[in-house]
Amino acid sequence: MPTQEARLATISRQTAPEIVRSVARSAAAQSEVNGLVAEYEHMVERRKALQTEKDELTARMDKGEITAQQWRRQLMASTQEAAQLSEKIRVISARLRWLGYSGLLT
Repeated sequence: MPTQEARLATISRQTAPEIVRSVARSAAAQSEVNGLVAEYEHMVERRKALQTEKDELTARMDKGEITAQQWRRQLMASTQEAAQLSEKIRVISARLRWLGYSGLLT
């Protein structure tokens, strides 16, 4: 790890515009990370809600409230949405890792 003198020497070699650009990039990256984490959490919650909906759907079929055909159709739609969410979650996770995010994702 560089010493404080080494960091100061590096900073002193940079011009003011370079420092401003560096800080702006850091702020933009942090803003993107915050947005991605929020989107990730939203998608995880939606995926959990889909599981609850699937359970309720099965219970409705068991009670005879819907037919097996209706159950299958709705289950397939729910499964497709869950697959899309899982793919988006994977992409967001990869992007967060690329940005250097080291926080814990649920």
